[in-house]
Amino acid sequence: ESMVEKVLTTSLLRVTADLAPVVLFTGHGEDTDVAAGLVRTFGNNGYEAVPHDITTAAEIPPEAVTAVILAPQVDFNESEIIRLRDWLRNDGMWNRNLILFASPWDDCPLLFEFIGEEYNLEITSDLIVETKAGNIYNNSAFFSFGTVTDTEFTARIAGQRALSPLPRRIIPKRAYDPEANFYTVSLVDYGETARTFVNSIDIESYDIMDSTVKAEAYPISAMAYAHKRQQARDIDALVDTYVMVVGAEEFLNPNITANIKTAANETLFMSVFNAISGNTTGAIITSRMINNPSIQLDAASASWLSILFVGVLPIGTLAAGLVVFLRRRHL
Repeated sequence: ESMVEKVLTTSLLRVTADLAPVVLFTGHGEDTDVAAGLVRTFGNNGYEAVPHDITTAAEIPPEAVTAVILAPQVDFNESEIIRLRDWLRNDGMWNRNLILFASPWDDCPLLFEFIGEEYNLEITSDLIVETKAGNIYNNSAFFSFGTVTDTEFTARIAGQRALSPLPRRIIPKRAYDPEANFYTVSLVDYGETARTFVNSIDIESYDIMDSTVKAEAYPISAMAYAHKRQQARDIDALVDTYVMVVGAEEFLNPNITANIKTAANETLFMSVFNAISGNTTGAIITSRMINNPSIQLDAASASWLSILFVGVLPIGTLAAGLVVFLRRRHL
């Protein structure tokens, strides 16, 4: 599929597809630069991102099916957790989804507990670094590559790599079973060369690599999701709820998504996002496509364009000029 086809697909998608808006929860010290990168990714793919301050009593847009919590620096309080839970439950109709980008340094005990208890995704205080040179970027162990796993949403990109700046370790607590009504699964794994350290360490006072430890078992995860299939109220149907945790706050940083060719971050994120949001078009436009809009043509297309520009268009232009000339002579 050429770049032209992809851009046209997304342009048509923006006009014709019934894509629900995406809610971006605010009110907890979210990083505006990180938010801008996420909004850009959504915009490239035809989604409208709608900010909503969950600290207020204002109604969360009911037409949205997916909401994002973007690396809050301040924890949610109990009333906000209730508001979040109620929105996900949707008066017993469910069919709503939540995505959390976790900050490496800012712990949110109430929010993390809610996700851990209700969706079996444990968000740890352990940060992942790499010790293998081939798994780091720009000679920094803090910028590490993990491997995209093979799941129901990622089969075509399984084995590619995702770059995560200081990701938290996420522990999926339920075995992956696509036939089950409740399971969790890792999306980005790290192998035995990865190490972790606790985020309470003062990185300016300690040599971080001297403070790292091996995990008790491998692989370890930096990105995972939970899937719950539940009975909807008043109708004879099972509906799905997905909760995804991205361990790296900067996972969709434009410097990564637009410039690092070996990082499949945007493709991974949008593959999962489209699937859980009900977008079945399969079209994904990445920042690299926008920044480097080269057109790749096969031999047949190149030959056809050659005929068009070298033969057909010049002859057409000449014919049009001749018609104008003859008409003017008879005025």
